[in-house]
Amino acid sequence: MDVKKSLITGSWLLLVSGVLVLAWSVTLGFGGREAGRFSLPFDNTTHETRVVVDTDRHVQVVVEANIAGQSVQEKEKTAAKKNEKEYQLRYKFPFQYSVEDLSGQKIQSETTDIGWDSGSRTLYGANVDVTGGSLQHKSSFKKFKSGAKELVVKASAGPDTTYSANATNGSVIIRDQIYEYGLLTGLGILLLIGGWVVNRVGNAYQAPVSPKKRLVAFVLCFLIGFFGVHRFYVGKIGTGILMIVTLGGFCLWYISDVITILAGAFLDKEGKRLTEWT
Repeated sequence: MDVKKSLITGSWLLLVSGVLVLAWSVTLGFGGREAGRFSLPFDNTTHETRVVVDTDRHVQVVVEANIAGQSVQEKEKTAAKKNEKEYQLRYKFPFQYSVEDLSGQKIQSETTDIGWDSGSRTLYGANVDVTGGSLQHKSSFKKFKSGAKELVVKASAGPDTTYSANATNGSVIIRDQIYEYGLLTGLGILLLIGGWVVNRVGNAYQAPVSPKKRLVAFVLCFLIGFFGVHRFYVGKIGTGILMIVTLGGFCLWYISDVITILAGAFLDKEGKRLTEWT
């Protein structure tokens, strides 16, 4: 039996599985349906609607509105547009909502702001310059599970007393059949890390022994591995610099290196395994 070939084949199965699971979680993230909606004037009046939702999945309240105003702030310049000035519209509307079952039992509620720098938001069609401008704003609030099939959703929004912006065509949208895909995303990442580690173990199988010490590499990696110091120790200058730039490969590369060193499959610059602890 070719152990090296089996390990590498297994690693590719894990990597492909990880990619598929992550793709599935992204697809679920765009799911959901509109269960109901109602108009939301920004005049401090409370409006409500009754909706029927799917109790097997999560529910979410979303607000959409057209915003216009004159208060702006200059955006930070990027390397691609260092000679151009771009502005973002500033606004802040107080908002609150509550979700109840038909008996009046509160299931979910929030008191917050619909603002240019508040919460989970998406902006569309922004047309803003130094004098002001307009855009379409969408705020998405906390997902929650509902044990009740019929819900009463109440919401109110007030005028912007901070930046004097105006909001029109406001709507409250209730979405259901939303999947909570955090666990799937975590599983996909674990499969990718596992596949990468198994691949490295396979490639290192029966490689000659390095004079570099595994304990030194492990301590350096565990304590300051985000900066690639352990890779400098084994002569891998290029990937060490890359780890500095990416802060340990956005943590994933760091975790992979820690596990690989512990497994005795970490290779030095010459392709030799670090197997001896001291």
